[in-house]
Amino acid sequence: MTEIVFPDPQGYADLATLVRRARQADPEAAVRLQVAGRVLRVWVGVLPGSGLLADGAAVGVRGIELAGEAQGGAAAGAGASELDVVCAGAALTERFAHDGVGACRLSVPPASTYAAWAGALPPAAGWSAAGSIPAAALIDAARGGIAEIAEGVDADHTGVPAGSRAVQQLRRRVWSRPVAVRTGAPAVGIPAGAAFAAYVLGFVPEPTATVRVWVSGRWVRLQTAHGHVLARP
Repeated sequence: MTEIVFPDPQGYADLATLVRRARQADPEAAVRLQVAGRVLRVWVGVLPGSGLLADGAAVGVRGIELAGEAQGGAAAGAGASELDVVCAGAALTERFAHDGVGACRLSVPPASTYAAWAGALPPAAGWSAAGSIPAAALIDAARGGIAEIAEGVDADHTGVPAGSRAVQQLRRRVWSRPVAVRTGAPAVGIPAGAAFAAYVLGFVPEPTATVRVWVSGRWVRLQTAHGHVLARP
């Protein structure tokens, strides 16, 4: 079984935190683990999107340093073969609970899962700069959308099932809207779902900061010091 080896418990903890935050937004979130050399690139689905091209998807990505040690088959480590697998976030969460605090090694779940966004992501190269957006605008869009959906789900305090078609439609409608920007708007529209993903993953910097925006085809990318978010309107 493939093991991903971190140089210290902090790297393992960073992965666990990222996956748990994604699952707060989507309990069925998929996670793509990519290893090249001593870098683990983690992709976490916050909004899965729909259709073969994952329209409406919002995905967070962050790089985590690995140790130079490799264990087993396509294991992680310096000079090791690349690892590229899509796992269920729930399966990884079970691993985290089993390993406990202070762990430095993660056994990758043997069963993979399907996520449309994982096969629809654009290449790492070829992104074009599209300006920047105030971090405050992202925070406002995320918080406003969360409040609107919460109000819609329980407008009459009857507890509408979270997975109902009406709630799914409400979420798609809210997160597909462009983020409102008063001044200095980027060259492309930023879907509110991208703001939501950046917010729940803890990628949004201070409200006074600015976030760089990139575009590749229909994909939009938000770049922050804490991680990136890719969204497909």
